[in-house]
Amino acid sequence: MIWKYFRDNILYPGCVFFTVCVFIFAAVASMGELTNPVPNLLYMCLLFIFSMLFAAANRLFHSRFSAAGQILLHFAALTTAFVVVFILAGGIYLNGGRSVAAALLFYVLVYMLAVSVYMGIRSYRKRKSVEQKDYKKQF
Repeated sequence: MIWKYFRDNILYPGCVFFTVCVFIFAAVASMGELTNPVPNLLYMCLLFIFSMLFAAANRLFHSRFSAAGQILLHFAALTTAFVVVFILAGGIYLNGGRSVAAALLFYVLVYMLAVSVYMGIRSYRKRKSVEQKDYKKQF
């Protein structure tokens, strides 16, 4: 039971996030002047851990909190995961405060864009499902 829940709700989506992130990283690296677009093993492990934590944080969108509460909790959980995995374990903090600030700014901008798209799609789906339901008179 626990394995099935973990597999279906965290492992599979986490692997999808990981795959998408690797393709994005490879695309960005190939656009730049990097000769080898493949990240090293440490970065791949950190990216995989972050993808799993990302999938686990996404379960908050299925909670009974309000939409604003879901977003705030998701942002807090994912930001904590980002800081621990990439800033601390990834060693970005070693490059100084500007690197940390730039990484966090980039993260927040990408997060805001992604959540805006997600909430737009979610609102559209909810509106469509309400429109498709048959109206039943109450009185």
